[in-house]
Amino acid sequence: MQSTTPKRYKAIQVKSWQNICNRGFGYFEFETRQSVWFHVTSLPKAISPWFRRESDQKRLLPVVSFIIIDTDKGQQADDIRVESEPSLQLIWRKGDDYVSLATGKKGVILPGYEFGQSDFFHCEIFPILPGCEDVNGIDFLAIPHESFILGKDKAEAVGDRQVLADGLVEMFRQPDAYSIDDPIVWLKQQLEEFNQSFAFSLSLHANTQNSLTRLLQERYSTIWLTDKVQKLAVYFPKIQKIIWSEKQEEWEKNSIALDLESDGNRIWQFALWGRGTPLVNLTGQEFSDEEVRRKFNEFTAGKRVIGHNIKVWDLTILRQKGCDVDNVDIVDTLEEEMKLCPLRLCYALKTSHKAIEDAEKVLELAINQYQRSDEAPESIREKAKQESDSFFLSNAKSMQISLISNSRKRDSVIFGLVFIMQE
Repeated sequence: MQSTTPKRYKAIQVKSWQNICNRGFGYFEFETRQSVWFHVTSLPKAISPWFRRESDQKRLLPVVSFIIIDTDKGQQADDIRVESEPSLQLIWRKGDDYVSLATGKKGVILPGYEFGQSDFFHCEIFPILPGCEDVNGIDFLAIPHESFILGKDKAEAVGDRQVLADGLVEMFRQPDAYSIDDPIVWLKQQLEEFNQSFAFSLSLHANTQNSLTRLLQERYSTIWLTDKVQKLAVYFPKIQKIIWSEKQEEWEKNSIALDLESDGNRIWQFALWGRGTPLVNLTGQEFSDEEVRRKFNEFTAGKRVIGHNIKVWDLTILRQKGCDVDNVDIVDTLEEEMKLCPLRLCYALKTSHKAIEDAEKVLELAINQYQRSDEAPESIREKAKQESDSFFLSNAKSMQISLISNSRKRDSVIFGLVFIMQE
């Protein structure tokens, strides 16, 4: 007589969880809400040690299948086998958590198995049976099979890359909890390796970018000028603009523009302008050389002093007046413009010949030149280039008219005129 293979059933829920933990028996619910009892001694060897009374680990039951046998105590589950997912999943060890990159769910490693040195492993996954009261957000048990080397190996499929993005934010937010010494260096390395292994780009995750940008601003607002933070700009377009905004604000805060009206000996207008604010505005016959000297030394100490052809014209006059011009950082916008735009036809500024207005114009030009430097983001740089022509007279004829109308500045523009004639 031919024997028949017993029918196997798949558990859909576990019941009487406290009895299982305390007394060793409970019930599997299956198919049409029928139940069958089992004892922990019938569990597979892989998980039965978990239910010993001396075990201090949280007890969990994965999905199992079983056959039903008749006993003097009624129908009992026998030949219990754990049921794994059909394919391996890539698991990320994130601190004390094990996260599936396929589902984003958290799990635990079966007792007796090790994850090794790698933080990523291909694992056999065993879903948790509903009804386990110790679950606490645990969705699966896992058995590690082979390690995955981040930055070297490549994953063909990652279920939801937002899992990676959310993980980065969480770990960056709590570096101490994840034993991260330098979050900036760590984040850059993680982004590079994630991209190599998972074709992962933060550009796909606007919310993550916004979250990390805010964290960087809050935590590292005092180090925007460091190379470490700037290197992250490749991955965060918004960060690049924030970095630039911080740098430009710092640059403007330490900059003062200077202009004076003079015949080379007597000064009848003297002005200093800084960050949208007139600092000094001396006009007429009311002020002395001593006042010029005092104002210059007071306002320029520790600052970057900016002027157009300032080295040839303005500083020469101020040095004669006893101003401490040799101990300040000088930026000459005429020299800078020749570096930035060597083919410009005319380097004479459009000026009003009022020192305070011209000083404001010079600072605006200096900011524009700073925005055209290699340090600026490309979008800022291109916009500044388009605006740069508006600061200058359009041709040599216009500059010659300016020479005639303002003879006191002949020396300050003749250098530019010679350059044009050579062109």
